[in-house]
Amino acid sequence: MKRILALIVILLFCAQTARADVLLSEDFQSGKTTGWKGNPGKGDIRLSRYKSNISLRLQGNAYAVRKVALKDSGRVLVQAAFAAQNLGPGEACLLEVSTAPQKWKALGRVQDGQDDGLSLHKVGGIIQTKTGQSLLVRLRVAGKRKTTTCWADNIRIVHLAKTRDLPEHIPFAAFFANKKLKSPYAGQAFAPSAQAQKPVQPLSGSLELSAPVRADKFEILKDEFGYDILSGKFRLLPTFRIGLVSDGETLIPVTRGPMQNTHPDREWLFEPGKIWREPGDEGWMRAALPFAFQERNANCIHNGLMSFLYRDGQISNAIVQIGSETCAYLKYNMWSRLHLDFRNVPPETAETVRKNYRKELSNRLPRRPIEELGSPELVAQIGSELEVNPENMTTYGYVKDKQLFASPCPTRFGAYPYCADLPLPSYSMAKSMVAAIG
Repeated sequence: MKRILALIVILLFCAQTARADVLLSEDFQSGKTTGWKGNPGKGDIRLSRYKSNISLRLQGNAYAVRKVALKDSGRVLVQAAFAAQNLGPGEACLLEVSTAPQKWKALGRVQDGQDDGLSLHKVGGIIQTKTGQSLLVRLRVAGKRKTTTCWADNIRIVHLAKTRDLPEHIPFAAFFANKKLKSPYAGQAFAPSAQAQKPVQPLSGSLELSAPVRADKFEILKDEFGYDILSGKFRLLPTFRIGLVSDGETLIPVTRGPMQNTHPDREWLFEPGKIWREPGDEGWMRAALPFAFQERNANCIHNGLMSFLYRDGQISNAIVQIGSETCAYLKYNMWSRLHLDFRNVPPETAETVRKNYRKELSNRLPRRPIEELGSPELVAQIGSELEVNPENMTTYGYVKDKQLFASPCPTRFGAYPYCADLPLPSYSMAKSMVAAIG
């Protein structure tokens, strides 16, 4: 029986590249248990060798604890792998953590039915820690018999890189400045604040970027195929013209889906957003639109946000930024201030657009937070950081009882505020779903 787990290296990227800090990486291949304190209880605890692999074997109700010093507050990923044998009803292999005396939290378990004595099962999760705390990690077998056995291996504790602190509000003056935008904003800045009020003016008309422009900042994080070098227009933002229709506080683009243009690399894609009023905006309304760049002839999507002010048929400059993607081989941050043209003429199809979007909303499954799906252990297994690198996670969900239990949509600039309207690529999923539902 060979129990080997490929280590997952977690790296999160902020607006500036950041590194995760590995606090512990333990595979017991040294043949020592230095730093671990064990209690065999009514069972047994010892290192176990199978061929070239060494793991920590716990039997009965044995446990082992390790203390890890934390350098700073933030998110900490704790993960391990268990193989198990002879687990009965109510018995389990447990990975537990504690930041306070005798207050243990289970991050994962392997239980009856997962105990073939061969398969390694990854368990773990992310916890929030405070400055000055120490972290205790416990490997435990919750067994009722001496033959109940768990093998623990590949324990890894990583202090995840922090998301860059960004302003959560776009100042009124930022929309009218004529200089380059120096830095991005938090995703929350593109959504109504707690002090926001309902808009007193609707917004219907045509928004246009009439000529390609170079973004104020294009920060390449990953470019496996050299798009930035090979394409002379890669850092140019393509032109677009989009009709907009407001319906109460909702702002609906007339055209949904990729919009063709002459740019060799990407096409704009707009989704429904919001309109509202903020204190201090001198009578102007705010508008926000989720948008994305979709790669031409492919489905890679780079998700972004746009915001601008409007009043009496006039608009301000727009603030645009991109901080997430569904693209493994091409990752970048982009932010810019744009001068856009606005034609204050309602689209002829305005009422049809409103009716169609209302119908779309009525046909959607009820949406609930993923945390309401069930136990923390169950939720931790869906979209697990052990399966998908947090760097690459856009969103995930689970459909149960005709309800969608959905996660937030993390980005390098904080949570995406329009998660329910985030455009996602299909790839082979569409073919699989057609086969599944008939």
